[in-house]
Amino acid sequence: MDPRELLGMIAFFSEALNGDEIFALASGAERRTFNPGEAMVREGEPGESMFVIESGQVAVKVGSETVTDLFAGDFLGEMSLLTGAPRNATVTAVEPVAAYEIRKHVLAPVLAGSPTLVERLAETMEKRQIELDRDVRVHVEPPARLRPSPFVSAVSMTRVQAVACRQRGSVTV
Repeated sequence: MDPRELLGMIAFFSEALNGDEIFALASGAERRTFNPGEAMVREGEPGESMFVIESGQVAVKVGSETVTDLFAGDFLGEMSLLTGAPRNATVTAVEPVAAYEIRKHVLAPVLAGSPTLVERLAETMEKRQIELDRDVRVHVEPPARLRPSPFVSAVSMTRVQAVACRQRGSVTV
């Protein structure tokens, strides 16, 4: 599937971005494939990109515990990308997976021009954190040590920091 079509079908992106912004993201997205058992991201690694799943299923694990599964149309990696914190989970393909990787240098100009997308990412981070708080407890760095990406506004970073405060003993991808 063309990345513009995929991003345009996902309400998260299509409701926050105009056609030019979706085109910019899609143009810079790199299609990646993962075999069953292959890790997309690993716990503890830096997060320089996010992924949008085109097809397949992935398992999100903290240590050896699976905390959730993600499918086509889901995305992952936004938390580390926005906060600068290391990845707190390993995401592994359960079946063959195709995903588009959106790197920081592609996302930065779109976020700079779309406060709506930044706000939606912050909202998603909040929701995911609340859901994961119920399932798994893991130690993470205190929020004061988070390094916001330069394209995250002060208002959005306040929201990101609020989510990070709840991370003590929680999971992020």
